[in-house]
Amino acid sequence: MQRETFVLPEADGTVLPPTWLDGLAIQRAAAERRAAQLIIPKRRLLLRALPIGARSVGIGIAALTGGAQAAAPRMRKLCERQGPTYLKLGQVVSGGAGLFPQPMIDAFTDFRDALPPETWDHVERVITEEIPGGVGRFASIDRVPLAAASIAQVHAATLPDGREVVIKVQRPRVSDQVETDLTLLATTAHFVDRFIPAARTANL
Repeated sequence: MQRETFVLPEADGTVLPPTWLDGLAIQRAAAERRAAQLIIPKRRLLLRALPIGARSVGIGIAALTGGAQAAAPRMRKLCERQGPTYLKLGQVVSGGAGLFPQPMIDAFTDFRDALPPETWDHVERVITEEIPGGVGRFASIDRVPLAAASIAQVHAATLPDGREVVIKVQRPRVSDQVETDLTLLATTAHFVDRFIPAARTANL
């Protein structure tokens, strides 16, 4: 059995030994096993796929008629509306210089830490449910987040003894949405890989 060990490169630039690649293979196999265990109701998949598919067609038409400049705002709006998984994809695009057209990268630049935040009502509810004492545990909490990203947002706070801390609050329904979206993306990737040979080099 292969060891689950990662060997990092040395400061002198030593090439990564095979055990590092073995580690990647182990992690990938674990992810595939996890994906195989997911059982997402077909109705939930269909309800999720229909609006995304319809908007994707619109993005494709915009790209064909007006190029990346026309498609970028539509793509951004799709990601904003569809939640954590697509916000994360937007973050990937924002850091993809050389892989994606510049208009796409520009449209997603602020996805790294300046996404639209969840409401204070949601933040307060999560704190109340998950931290003993709720908001009363803190001397103060800044209702305006320091940053808001794809999975969570961060609020500055102060403890009663004066220590400054931050509270990281996850967006609602993240787990269910991500599992559903990853199932859809995996299905789409399998379809594309099977019927579009040229796409196989991308290793979707």
